[in-house]
Amino acid sequence: MATNGADYRVKLLTETEFSLWDEFVSLSLNGTLFHTTRWAELVRSVFGRSFKIVAAQKKERIVAGMLIWPRTVAGKWWLSQAPVTPYQGLVLEQPDSDKPSSVIARQLHLTGLMAEYLKGKIAFADLSFSPLINDLRPFLWAGFSAQPRYTYRFEITEWPEMQARFSQALRRKLKAFRAKPDAIVSANDPEALIEFVTASYRRHGTDLPVRQEQLRRVFQHVLEGKMGQLFYLLENGAPVAGLLALHDDRHVFTYFAGVSPAARADTHTEALYFHLLDQPEARAKTFDFLGADLPDFDQFKR
Repeated sequence: MATNGADYRVKLLTETEFSLWDEFVSLSLNGTLFHTTRWAELVRSVFGRSFKIVAAQKKERIVAGMLIWPRTVAGKWWLSQAPVTPYQGLVLEQPDSDKPSSVIARQLHLTGLMAEYLKGKIAFADLSFSPLINDLRPFLWAGFSAQPRYTYRFEITEWPEMQARFSQALRRKLKAFRAKPDAIVSANDPEALIEFVTASYRRHGTDLPVRQEQLRRVFQHVLEGKMGQLFYLLENGAPVAGLLALHDDRHVFTYFAGVSPAARADTHTEALYFHLLDQPEARAKTFDFLGADLPDFDQFKR
């Protein structure tokens, strides 16, 4: 345990404190499903990656922390990204002030506490942070490789108003799909999506980031654990495109999507994203593209 000042201490949480961590994440400035022990258990089950949680506390209240995936080499931690986990890194409490200078100073102080603690334990760190954490100087000063995570987000609040801002071309496409109410179905079998995603990686000259069987197990855990929803776009009764979306109490994430190679030229996957936005589970949340910048996404961004 490291003590930082009279009011703060930074320590590793025990398993009996994991529920406190998950509660903190749910109320934090930038915490997501990917920062929870629920997601960490999924990664541990599929990939065998063990995790630890480092938390900064003030009078026993968690004010900042990191869920990390260290490998121990010669008594030191080596930190790298966990598989298929877009957001990692620092989680901060909600600021108690609207004054920008106070918010910046507070975040910098908490970031410094975490970096100071980790510096003595880590030999190497390559960290990607989640949105809303953009001042990484304490980690850079500590010698870590750290970078903010690009994404695009918008609030799903006034849904009719949002649709009214869609381009005329997008509205025409969505109107056509609405005329075919059976074109999109919910599903629990990820096999078609796995094939679409694999084909997409191959088309771009790369391999899946994990083995196909591991991706299958991740998708199954997500669906069985009710952490997300799988949708297929059908043509002549067969899937030609698929989307697996994740959700937590505050966000909806476009996790994995793919299109059949045979239908790629004429399949309009905008309908899948629109269908996702139209779900009750998405209302009053933040829609997060997880950094994707594809033409189908771009229409919604604009």
